[in-house]
Amino acid sequence: MAATLVQSLRDFDHSSWDNEDQRVELLSAARALISKIETPFEKIMDISHSQPMLAMALKVAKDVQLFEKWMEAGGGAKSIDELSDLVGVKATLLRRLFMHLVATNVVDQVDDKSFVPSVFAKSVIEPTLFCWVDYMYEFTLPTMAAAPSFLKKNDYQEPRDSKNGIWQHAYDSPGRTIFDHCRENPDVGHMFNTCMTGWGGFRPGWLDFFPSETLLVEGNDPVLVDVGGNVGHDLELFNKKHPGYASRLVIEDLPEVVARAKCDDAITRVAHDFFTPQPIKGARAYYLKTILHDWSDQHATEILRNLKPGLKAGFSRVLINDVVIPTREPDWKATGEDLAVMCIVGSVERTADQWVKVVEDAGLRLVKIWTAPKALEGIIEAELPA
Repeated sequence: MAATLVQSLRDFDHSSWDNEDQRVELLSAARALISKIETPFEKIMDISHSQPMLAMALKVAKDVQLFEKWMEAGGGAKSIDELSDLVGVKATLLRRLFMHLVATNVVDQVDDKSFVPSVFAKSVIEPTLFCWVDYMYEFTLPTMAAAPSFLKKNDYQEPRDSKNGIWQHAYDSPGRTIFDHCRENPDVGHMFNTCMTGWGGFRPGWLDFFPSETLLVEGNDPVLVDVGGNVGHDLELFNKKHPGYASRLVIEDLPEVVARAKCDDAITRVAHDFFTPQPIKGARAYYLKTILHDWSDQHATEILRNLKPGLKAGFSRVLINDVVIPTREPDWKATGEDLAVMCIVGSVERTADQWVKVVEDAGLRLVKIWTAPKALEGIIEAELPA
């Protein structure tokens, strides 16, 4: 049986499933199979050696533009010496890095001397993917390393202070946030915004499961205000799905961010801090994508309360696009992100019950939580109470 299974697995390729649901189910089953087969020693070695060193090798590869230059040179089979000349890395060092990239299926080995990039290596050069390696080194790894000592020092209490948490402990920066850090370091801020742009670009989006046509009302009122909308990726998707409404769409963010908006020129740009009262009145919907997961319940409630001056009773909706963690069989991406936001911003990815509390504490009424089976995020729909 084992030999047959091994051969079947080796025969798998991208034609082995009919749709995305099947692919996700296969991936979940494969992960479960690995956990049943590997020994405890293999598991701990993967955690302590393989994955951390893969992260390091990818960071070096990104810094020297290894995959980008390889693809520019045709993306074909190359020797270590050829790649060494291409990127200016000593061949002996590059070979050691490559051996681990081969072992982790990032690079495929043709023979003793030549290598070809895997599908992953060819794809990861997309800026909204590869930026996560820099994000990991800037935010995830330093806070992950600092978390155990911080939690011990604070008697293992849950971090919920965005200005006095694990990130501040790691960087010895009490009273500052990562958003201050991004503003003061433009390159870091650009990397962060690139990551946020790509956050939802590779998974089912809210327009796939929320009935967005219900927002298309007659008249001149704004249809959708994207609060903290970064450079306008989500509004552009909405505009493509519902053409003809661009002049009734609004993107809001801090001045230095909204100035870089990359959406239709007809979309209104507004410089706005979401900790201040909402300036756009009477819109059909106010949309917050992965905003509240960056903030504690106290701050999330404050952000929602600041929307209320703009809301029209019986008409306006608040649409919170954020992770909704199930109470059973959670997705590892969601649970990993939950611990990441705990370490980096002192916040939390919330369950449905936790979302209800945040919404009601802000003086709003929950209408419905919209979810899709394979989507990481849901839409928490709220309104002013009757």
